Amino acid sequence: MPESAQLPPEVRAHKRRMPSLVWLIPIVAALIGGYLALTSYLNQGPQIVVSFRAASGVEAGKTHVRYKDVVVGVVEDVELSDDLGQIDVTIRMSKSFARHLSDDTRFWVVMPRVGASGVSGLETLLSGVYIGIDPGKGSGKPPASFAGLNEPPLIQSDDPGVTLELRSDSLGGLSRGSPVYFRGIQVGRILAYRLSEDNKTIVFTAFVDAPYDEFVRQDSRFWNASGLSVAATNSGIKLQVESLQTLLVGGVNFDAPSGTTGSTKAENGGKYQLFGSFEDVTSAGYAERIQAVAYFSGSVRGLKPGAAVDIRGIQIGTVETVALEFDPSIRDFRVKVVMQFEPERARPQGAAIVDGTPIERAQALIQAGLRAQLRTASLLTGDLYVAVDFFPNEPKAAANMIDGMPELPTVPTAIDQLQTSATTVLNKISAMPIDEIARNVNQVVENLNSLVAAPELKAALASVGSVAEQLKSLSDQLGRDIGPVTADLKRTLSEAASAMAAAERTFQATQSIVAPDSRLRLDLASALKEFAAAARSIRTLTDYLERNPDALIRGKGPATR
Repeated sequence: MPESAQLPPEVRAHKRRMPSLVWLIPIVAALIGGYLALTSYLNQGPQIVVSFRAASGVEAGKTHVRYKDVVVGVVEDVELSDDLGQIDVTIRMSKSFARHLSDDTRFWVVMPRVGASGVSGLETLLSGVYIGIDPGKGSGKPPASFAGLNEPPLIQSDDPGVTLELRSDSLGGLSRGSPVYFRGIQVGRILAYRLSEDNKTIVFTAFVDAPYDEFVRQDSRFWNASGLSVAATNSGIKLQVESLQTLLVGGVNFDAPSGTTGSTKAENGGKYQLFGSFEDVTSAGYAERIQAVAYFSGSVRGLKPGAAVDIRGIQIGTVETVALEFDPSIRDFRVKVVMQFEPERARPQGAAIVDGTPIERAQALIQAGLRAQLRTASLLTGDLYVAVDFFPNEPKAAANMIDGMPELPTVPTAIDQLQTSATTVLNKISAMPIDEIARNVNQVVENLNSLVAAPELKAALASVGSVAEQLKSLSDQLGRDIGPVTADLKRTLSEAASAMAAAERTFQATQSIVAPDSRLRLDLASALKEFAAAARSIRTLTDYLERNPDALIRGKGPATR
């Protein structure tokens, strides 16, 4: 190969020490994305699961969790539980609110609702449903899952007031949300109710708002104010209702007998008895109670447990039980009525009737004539009550003891007494010899008919008629004859009066010329007296003949007064 031949140029490779700027952009974007992801992860709140029985309208990514209208979380997932009995809602809470979660935090779905406490959730008609939250006051670590409420709570954990426990024998028309009143003002509400541990009473949880919780004292009394109270008074029918709300959903009323300074303020969780009515509250104020039993042989239809027992219109007790018993000694049924008396309702003046125990006093009253009687309380409903009073005309009765209770003797009702009297009268009428009496009456009628038809009676009646005509004729004649005689007597009396007047004038004239003790003056005075006596006699005769013209025929009869 010739030396002049040229060799190819030598190629040398150079390493780049710096990357291309093209790769800088994705690296920066990755770093920023990682930073943002790390920042979001570090700033996000905890994830919790809330289980609801129903979650209508709740959607992942759209439904928020709100506390006082501030968004504190968002729903990330909604799915059914494994047993298909609940809906598990996964919620991402905000980091700033996570520290307020506790073991008693409550969740509920806010949607339009109508209940005893009113209408709520209307704002969700436009904005959609959301999940409400009450952080609670617990201090325990919040769990990862919660049980949601079926209904919104009636109070929040930060609402000021006092929570009370009321116990009653029955529900009495109350429900969740029923109002609590104090002197007509709504001051609280019923939060919930449940059966007691022994399943014998109803336990209500009530809440009274501040500042009205100051009126709840340890001696406060609560009673059921539900429904409508109807009472018949002298002025007519009286209707009483606390409010329209209590008429629909029930309500509770309470008072403070000692005021706000007489006793200690009620503590949170205080326990009280819930009475059925205000009358029950009044009755509960009497400490002394006596049970008595009475047996009624007649019908007690309309007598129910709780009926009043009164003395002359004043209630002194109530009927506890009404039971039917068979008495083998008389082979008949009778009704046993157990009553509870409250002797403190009757205020004795002065010394007591007798000394001793309440049972001994009751026995003394029974021996004094105290009896029980059924009476009608309402003609409209037919309800009965037991009236207790003294019946002095009833036979004496012994004060027996039945099962440790004094037996109160009974008297029949007014209707039973009327029926007994009517039955007695009818029995006497039935015992009368009606047939014999009818025969005697018929015989008397026949005798009268024979007497009337007898010719002797007709002749006697004809004779009586003739005599009556003769007497009438004689009377007319006497009337005609007595007239002139009476006129003459009246004329004579008038002339005598004139003469008497003239004589008096003459006597007056002679007094001035004749001495007082002269014989002439005395004779004149005596003549005037005799003349006056004669005039009086004529006047008396005239008056008598005017009243009794037949005296001219029969003469003057015996003197009459």
